Amino acid sequence: MVNDPELIQSQQYFDQFVFIHLERLGNLPKLPIVLGAILLGVVVIKLFLIDLSTIGTVERIVSFIVVGLLMLVLGYFSPLPPAAEEQT
Repeated sequence: MVNDPELIQSQQYFDQFVFIHLERLGNLPKLPIVLGAILLGVVVIKLFLIDLSTIGTVERIVSFIVVGLLMLVLGYFSPLPPAAEEQT
């Protein structure tokens, strides 16, 4: 658990920024999809910057392959976002 107050505060600012802009765009039905994509991006960035810096070459190769396969499976089975309705 991170106890750095500056990091926690910057995360709260980021969350508020994302929610405010999504509400302005009117994409609230797509909100879980967008938040899931953001969360996946954060996890992959954390994997590359923090987790992979402490392991050896073979473990790094295996983790790249496993994470890539998991993202492919997730992309295959995840539902498409609902289509935008045209306003007349």
